[in-house]
Amino acid sequence: MLSRRFDFSGGVQIKSNKYLRKKNQVVRAQNVISPTIGSLTKRLGYTQLGDAMTASKDILMNAEFQYGTTPTRKHIVVCDAATESEVYVLIGTTWTQQAQNLTATAKARGTDFVDYFFLVNYSDATRSFDGTSVTGWSTSTNVTSAPKAKFIESYRNRLYLGYCDVGGTDYPSRVYYSSLPASDGTITWDTTNDWFYVETSDGDVITALAKNKTYLLIFKENSMFRYDGTYGATNLKPISWKLGTVSQESVVLDENLILFYSRKGVTMSMGGEPKVVSRSIQPIIDRVNQANLGDICAGIWGDHYLCYVGTLTSALPGDSSALSRVIIDYDISQNLITYHTIPDTPMAFGSYTSSGAKLLSFGDANGEVFRWNYGTTDDNTAIATNIEQLLWPSGPETTNVFQRAFFFGNGDLGDVDWQWAVDGGTSSTAVDLADNFCRKDFADSNIDAYGRELKMKFSESGGAAQWRLDGYTIESEVEELEVKES
Repeated sequence: MLSRRFDFSGGVQIKSNKYLRKKNQVVRAQNVISPTIGSLTKRLGYTQLGDAMTASKDILMNAEFQYGTTPTRKHIVVCDAATESEVYVLIGTTWTQQAQNLTATAKARGTDFVDYFFLVNYSDATRSFDGTSVTGWSTSTNVTSAPKAKFIESYRNRLYLGYCDVGGTDYPSRVYYSSLPASDGTITWDTTNDWFYVETSDGDVITALAKNKTYLLIFKENSMFRYDGTYGATNLKPISWKLGTVSQESVVLDENLILFYSRKGVTMSMGGEPKVVSRSIQPIIDRVNQANLGDICAGIWGDHYLCYVGTLTSALPGDSSALSRVIIDYDISQNLITYHTIPDTPMAFGSYTSSGAKLLSFGDANGEVFRWNYGTTDDNTAIATNIEQLLWPSGPETTNVFQRAFFFGNGDLGDVDWQWAVDGGTSSTAVDLADNFCRKDFADSNIDAYGRELKMKFSESGGAAQWRLDGYTIESEVEELEVKES
């Protein structure tokens, strides 16, 4: 009999018991994506963008400033240093210091408004930048009397600051807002009157600000609110009393959809009740280090929400060691999850524009910034892939003699090694596949091809090609139905 698997569109499913797993779901999908629906393809890598800043220090912000009618765009980052942190702007291929001398280790956030870039880090005065040169930074232009803040967002012709310091007093559950722009585009601040509470703190303080087409979204760690900007009695409404976000850097806008990392995993909302979308990889979520939740960061690449969750605290079932430096890859359009492991430690993702193309970058913990999805290595480190799937060709009750396997893919499939195992036993010796199509005989392997459960494993490391696995067919002969009396 023939058992065919030509659809991997279910992505990784390691939450359910193995007998409930659908035919289009896999146990492992490491460093692969699905640009062709139903197939799995090796991802591209990343390449350093510009020169390094300060070695062994975190990138504390990664943003793009867009201004003017043309428009003009500037890639802006903040990098930590020994005694201070510094703002850099990418000019050509050089990160150019901006002489801001900010407080060391303080995470910074920024946003565009009225053709200025506004930067906050809670420790230093809120500042603006007109994009011209180092002298274009100011702690007075459009920010006179503005509070210090951890979070910042523009929404409906005002600038909003969350978790603020006003005159040395902390207000972790207040949001302050600017005036409407004057005819010349300038804004002012009235910290006596122009603010509102987001409930009271009660141990749950503001952790992020974001916006979509309709609402300003205000996150706490365990709750979430939406604000409509009307200044009426019902302008601030709770969305959830269970789900918020642990990290501003995990919050990403994709058109009208907000994605973020909550204590329950990858979560999304369009301004209404949030929904956790990472249930299928709950064993990964359960192993995210709870001490480092504030360092989780994410970015949008095409239809993919890439969320870096760090090194897992223990090995997944069936693995010999814990996965290191994990990025959860949620393909929004296909509702499909794979995951990546990388050699660097992302601290802040950010979109930027180059030659008209919208690209994704991330800053790491070593004073470097990288362009995602560019090159065939991860900054000169080989990309190791792993796909695993379990199947029962005649059902889990029936033993089979596995005879032949047929493999289908693109012209680079020959880079891939294939292994198999029966009923949880030892894996066979790896053998190379061939490009496009090939057949392999189970009898040629070093283990017995007799049993109920068949594990198929595909792996590759060091190759430059984006190979694609479209599917495979297993030919087997049914031996008997195993029935045990109760």
